[in-house]
Amino acid sequence: SSSGSSSNKVPLLLSKDVIQDFRKDGFAVFPNFLSLQSVLGLNERLEFVLRGVYNRGDNQQPDKIPRLVKSQIPKACLILHPKMDDHNDDDDDDNNKEQECSTISSGSNNQKNKNRRKNIREAAGPLGFSGNFQNVKVIQIINIHKSDYLFRSLAVCEEIAKLVTILAGWKYGARLAQDQIWAK
Repeated sequence: SSSGSSSNKVPLLLSKDVIQDFRKDGFAVFPNFLSLQSVLGLNERLEFVLRGVYNRGDNQQPDKIPRLVKSQIPKACLILHPKMDDHNDDDDDDNNKEQECSTISSGSNNQKNKNRRKNIREAAGPLGFSGNFQNVKVIQIINIHKSDYLFRSLAVCEEIAKLVTILAGWKYGARLAQDQIWAK
């Protein structure tokens, strides 16, 4: 994959044991298949998608997504873009970053929306976690590849498709039906 989603350690010469275990158990484990940087990038992009910020277009939302998170992304979750929360009205680049990362998806840049952005609190943890351990929910997103380039690069990764066809024993390749994210 040109986006660097995988670490190019595709085990295309799979042992018969791995293939048999996959067909019996329904899964196989490939440690370090994705690099740590790739995983951190996907986690960061998930935070943006959960707030309605899509990098494939404003109207390109996933087919199923939970209610949008209203809190700001915790700074600890901004691994690849640590300065995305900086606000400086004098600098056009910072204004673009603020608008891109804003939880307000209308794209409007009027004073009312600027004031609303400043009053939004930072989440206590990833996935919009409020800090309340009594009400932790499982989040499901279907077809995130429609709204995010990084998730799309993973969902249509040629190396993963080859791996799936080998494990499943399909002669004619694989085709993406849908992707799903389950997170807690």
